[in-house]
Amino acid sequence: MEVKSIFWSWNKGKTLFEVKYDNDETHTIKSDVIPPTTPSHDIAHAICCFNDLPWNFKVHINEIAEYNAVHMESIFTRFCKYYLEDIRMPIEHHIEENIIRTNDFSENYYNIPKNCSVSTLELETLFMEAIDPETCSYFIKDYLNVYKMEQMVKKEELVTSYNLQKNIEKKSDSFSRFLTDYKKIYFKYYNK
Repeated sequence: MEVKSIFWSWNKGKTLFEVKYDNDETHTIKSDVIPPTTPSHDIAHAICCFNDLPWNFKVHINEIAEYNAVHMESIFTRFCKYYLEDIRMPIEHHIEENIIRTNDFSENYYNIPKNCSVSTLELETLFMEAIDPETCSYFIKDYLNVYKMEQMVKKEELVTSYNLQKNIEKKSDSFSRFLTDYKKIYFKYYNK
């Protein structure tokens, strides 16, 4: 089943995901507990869903769903900072920083090597193979909006919602190019 749309809301930490599939089935995930993460991290989970990666922290192996969301969040956040703060740096720097962050998260926070049958390096490779620059490019503007809100409003006070879908009007060619180059450089120099 292909994902058609995801309605996502954040209401002072209470979260809702309503995933609608192309066969019109709907899957709902709801939580009334403020997560230790940020709203943009939730958007990263949704983007993983659109990329057909394990994303559902209640259904999939939690460590793998969280690893994927953290990796997606790292890529999107670095692009947002680059965009908002007009910081010019080589993509190699982004890749190296993201590898450090996701490896630290994987090994020190979730103990993925101990808790999963998959190593951090395998997860990284599977993630990088699965992400589609064009698919991701539909969601950078929504991610950027949520990211900007987080800089101004505490997550316990933030109220927002988005209907995430592949909408051509929201597509970002610059992000698609960034992610295409990111993947090429990653597989050429970092995936050994």
